[in-house]
This record gives sequence, C-alpha cells and structure tokens, in this order.
Amino acid sequence: MEAQWLVAQNSPDDVRKIQRALGVHPITAGLLVARGLTTPESAKSFLHPTLDDMHSPFLLAHMQTAVDRIASAMRKQERIVIFGDYDVDGVTSTSMLLGYFTLLRYHADYYVPSRSEEGYGLNCEAVKEIAAKGCDLLITVDCGITDIAEIELARNLGMEVIVVDHHECSDDLPPAVAILNPKVSGSSYPFRDLAAVGVTFKLVEALTGRVSPHMRRGNEHIGFMREALGLAALGSVADVVPMRGENRVIVRYGMKALSETRLPGLKALFDVSVKD
Repeated sequence: MEAQWLVAQNSPDDVRKIQRALGVHPITAGLLVARGLTTPESAKSFLHPTLDDMHSPFLLAHMQTAVDRIASAMRKQERIVIFGDYDVDGVTSTSMLLGYFTLLRYHADYYVPSRSEEGYGLNCEAVKEIAAKGCDLLITVDCGITDIAEIELARNLGMEVIVVDHHECSDDLPPAVAILNPKVSGSSYPFRDLAAVGVTFKLVEALTGRVSPHMRRGNEHIGFMREALGLAALGSVADVVPMRGENRVIVRYGMKALSETRLPGLKALFDVSVKD
C-alpha cells in the first residue's frame, strides 16, 4: 500500500488571527492552527510556556485527602513506603517523592519491583512483604489504578493506600484512601495528559503548602523544587506524553534544571552519555 498524505484544512481566518496576534510567519501560524491552537492565547502559551500556566494541584480530586493523610502519617511517625514502577516515569516519581521526605528529614522507604520476576504494578507477595515490615501508609506511583485486589489485600493487612497514577482506568477503582489521577471518570482537572511524575510533582507542590510552608522560600527547598522539575521533565519525555499544556512547562523548565543538576545518579548518567 502506498502512503497517503492527509493535509489539514485550516481556517484562513484562524491563521490570520494567529499571525497578526503573535507576529509569526503564515506557515508558523498554519502549523499552530493545525495543532488545534486556534486562539492567540493558546498559541502564545504553546510557544512561550511559563510556570504561570501550571494549574493548582488542589484541582486534582482527592488531593486534599492525600495531603492530609500524609501529614497525619508524618505527625504520628508512621511508616511510609513508596511503591514505584521500574520504568523512567516510575523511577523519577519514586525519587522525587523520596527526596521530598528526605528534605523534611523524614525517613520513608521505597519498593521498586523486578521487571523480569514481578512485572508491572502491585503484586500480592510484595504487598505481604511490605505489610510484614510494619508499613502504615503505602503510596503507589505510576501504578495502582487497576490493582483492585492488591490494594484490597493491603487494606486487609492494615495499610492505607494512596494511588498516584496517570494510566487509563475503568469505573471500578481500587479501595484507596485517595486516588490522584487526572484520567479518572468525572475528573475536572484541566489537563489530563500528565505523566505519573507530573502528578507526583503536583503532590509535592500540595504537600509543601500543608506540611512545610515555612520552607517554601528557603534555598534548600527552592533547590529541591528545581531538581524535582528536572526529574519531572525526564520522566515525562521518557514516557512520551504529549508535549502540550503543563507538560511543555515542565519540560521547558525541567530541561534547564537537568543541565545544572547536582543529583549524583543523573550526573553519572550524563558523564557516561558524553564519553566517546
């Protein structure tokens, strides 16, 4: 079969409107309109994303519940375990959340399953192992939204679960105390295409205001948030999420942060990547 090119038919009025408002070449204006950016505001945001384009993390359903539960766990010195995924999105999500607890001098553990032996997502043996070590609050990142039986087991073993995920899901949701996922049915969050690391970044943003507001303007916290943006960019690009909306903001600022990172693991990867 021969390939057939389907050329988008743009509205000439939309193209002229974008061209005049942004002062761009007609071809550029046409490309923007072909991407669905038919207003000067949306086109400008696409070309020049800023941190002001980010939405409040509390627009995510259950965010307040998740923040309150984590704050309670920290206040009571409960044991928190982060259950991640083995891909880049999952590892950066795990690293970011673990780094946040470390910033607050709070010890949290993590569990990343073996890709070859355990596969993707929660599994019953891992849940039992984590429970046996005294976990009170299990936070899943980049997984969990479809693990109904495993989260039910976790609850029966005395753990509460917060799910931080971005995968598509059915109407049947796991019995978690909070589910952070812009794709859940009925979600009113303005942008649904975040990677899991983007949702994790939202959780860290929200936690800052609730758990550590006094640190928000401190150099240590500002440095951490820059590193967090770098991790969010890395996980977002690796997971091939659409480069629009909040993802463009994360990648624009995160790539700059990555170029200046002080994280030993990332610096080691950069050193290896530039060797002959």
